[in-house]
Order: sequence, then C-alpha cells, then structure tokens
Amino acid sequence: MTGITPEEPTITLKGSGKGLRFVIPPSLKGKGLWEQFSSTLDQVSEMIRQVDIIIDFQDRKIETQFFLEFLSKCLENKVPSISSWETSDETTRALFRQIGLKSGSNEKKRPRRTGREETLVISNSLRSGQRIEHDGDVIILGHINDGAEVLASGNIIACGKLKGLVHGGINSGAENIIIAFSLEAKQVRLGGMVNSSLNEDHEWWGKAVRISSDGNSLRIRELSI
Repeated sequence: MTGITPEEPTITLKGSGKGLRFVIPPSLKGKGLWEQFSSTLDQVSEMIRQVDIIIDFQDRKIETQFFLEFLSKCLENKVPSISSWETSDETTRALFRQIGLKSGSNEKKRPRRTGREETLVISNSLRSGQRIEHDGDVIILGHINDGAEVLASGNIIACGKLKGLVHGGINSGAENIIIAFSLEAKQVRLGGMVNSSLNEDHEWWGKAVRISSDGNSLRIRELSI
C-alpha cells in the first residue's frame, strides 16, 4: 500500500480592508519557505505596490536571526514598506517590541495602520554625506557610518555599527527607541533629548544597546542578540 505524502503548507493571501495579508504557516520552514515567499510575491508584484502589506506569522516563534533573514528576503524581492507585523506568539511579540517594531496580535481585529507607521528598510550601509528622513520606523541592514544621518518620527534600528547621527522619535519620542548592534556614535538624539557624552571610554561603547527615554533623560541598556 502506497503511503500518502502530506501536502506542503502554503502561504496564503487575504484581503484586509485596503491591505493584503501574507499568512505564513509556522510549519513552512527552510528553503521551501523562501521559495514560496518569492513565488507568492511574483504573483502579486503589481498589487503590493498599491496596498498596505501585512505580515502574519501566526503562532511561529521567531528568533532575531530568522527575522533579519526575512527582512533580507523582502529586500531581495523589492517588497515595499510593511505596515504591520502580526503574531499570536508572545515571545515573538516581545522580540518585535525589543527591536522597536510596532506589532499586534492576529487574534484580534485591528484597525488599518497609516503610512506614518510603515517601516522603511535600507539594505546597505550609509556612507558619509548620506541622509535618510522617514515618517515612521527605519531599519538599516548595515552600518551608519560617520557623517551619515538618519532622522525618523519612529524607532531607528541599526543592524551594524552606529557611528553617524541618528534622531529618532522626532516630534514625539516618549515611546520610541533607538537600537544599535554596535554603538560607536558620540551623540544620539531621541525626541527632544540629546546624549552627547558618548566616547570610547563609555561602558556601552561597541556594544549592542537599546536607547529609550524615561521622560527626563536617555537610558542606555545592553541588548541581547
């Protein structure tokens, strides 16, 4: 008797108001996941440039390395800004909060997000003289070199060395954060506050850090990655 080979889980697309939800089953892993993701994007390449993109990981438990690889695949496939990251796994939601992304649970009906909350992902390092301004969160998959600038109304994440000037939470700042995988900047700005006392003797120099505000001053904590 011939056994029946179970079907491979598939990525499904669902309409969500004016958005398009990519539902990624937790059992879809490895090479099959990336092949399906690329294939699905090819099928809707024109559509995704006209609607909000929502990534729904369901109850998948996501680690930092997987998430960075996922972002890399989005860049390879020229995915526009993603308006929402959703999950029902509390550990994954904690990861999203830690790295500064706004996330929600797919177990509850959520309002449509605005363009202000979209995430801008830059796939390369920023050279001296380059300046990025964005009304939302910014993720740099590289270094922010000395002389480069990143200004954002939301959170800023540097997945490399932070040597240049970053200003997160412009016009707000109270709930926004800055994350650097290696802090090597002499000054960081968050909201209306500036920390300009950083140097090579500082205890956090060269370390992965999370910078936030307590309302009166900036707080720097080590980030486990």
